[in-house]
Amino acid sequence: MDRVLDRMEVQAFGGKRIELNFDVRTQVSRDGVKVAAKEIRPGDRVYMDTVLNDRKPFAKSIRIVTTRGPMNGHGQVLAYDPGSGKLTLRDELFAQPVTLRLTPETVIRKDQGTGSPADLQPGTLVAVSFTPGGEGVTREVSVLAVPGSSFAFSGPVTYLNLASRLLAVANKSDGRTDVTVNATFDGKHYVAQNITVNTTASKP
Repeated sequence: MDRVLDRMEVQAFGGKRIELNFDVRTQVSRDGVKVAAKEIRPGDRVYMDTVLNDRKPFAKSIRIVTTRGPMNGHGQVLAYDPGSGKLTLRDELFAQPVTLRLTPETVIRKDQGTGSPADLQPGTLVAVSFTPGGEGVTREVSVLAVPGSSFAFSGPVTYLNLASRLLAVANKSDGRTDVTVNATFDGKHYVAQNITVNTTASKP
């Protein structure tokens, strides 16, 4: 912890160390109770909600958890070895690959139903729940998106850049243009196939 420069170093699941910034806007809690940032101690187990600020991770919120239990993560499958049960992920924030281990007890979910190890193809987006320590033993894997699958997003446009061909859509209406986007996940991006501007009834 560097309390002068408001920086902290965290060892993420999988062993990667990363430096994060925080400031007075960062919400800090310990076991659900709001505390000051000075309450963070080396060795604490933390969960963080982060964003990239000037290409550096910034902690929007930090939850200190003193009770042991499963940890959660999100990432993209790089490889899965059915023989050893090793699942290698690229974490959504950290560049260092993360290796977890699946067991016969690991639950795989897909499309609100039961999935299988065959669903863990390279490029697949997943959410995982695992037990920390060494190669984390994975309790549950939820398949979020498979390359080639199609999705529909509907909501107000929050960002549009015609030069870079990027469009951002939020779920809540805030007076901005409301659209429906049909997109295909190509393993790296959601590629919009068509965009429909939604008309809203005028208020009385």
